[in-house]
Amino acid sequence: MLRCAFYQFSRIYWRNIPVDTAFTVWIRTFITVRTWLAACRVDQSLGTITLQYDFTDGSRVRATHDPRIEYSEQVVRLVASIGVPAIEALQRAERAAFGAEGCGIDWRRNEARTAPAEAGATDAVFSGEVCNCQGRIRSDASGRVVELAFKSAC
Repeated sequence: MLRCAFYQFSRIYWRNIPVDTAFTVWIRTFITVRTWLAACRVDQSLGTITLQYDFTDGSRVRATHDPRIEYSEQVVRLVASIGVPAIEALQRAERAAFGAEGCGIDWRRNEARTAPAEAGATDAVFSGEVCNCQGRIRSDASGRVVELAFKSAC
């Protein structure tokens, strides 16, 4: 499976999804913390590419990129902590995607939203000023962080 994942990652991801993204940051974190990949998938349709890694603990990391509209989204679904605070993980993702200055997200201010299709879950959404960038932290009804997302569309 690692061979499959490496092949998919190197052949598809590096050519079609910007290298300096949250996906890269999170994959490196997950490979360090969770060395067992359960599956990897690549989907290419209508100009959009999606690359997903599933881990044996049920966690998942997914990147989607559509160069036609300069859209990029990276999502990590968590079963356990990734070892760093959620805000810090998203800040790293922002810097990876936009450089040291980031995309203008004010990490002290967020909009609280009810998470779609997850009873009791809430989203804390942080919006930036460049390329419609956005960081999102989803927490379950007990307050545990279950998902992080970073996206932009220039």
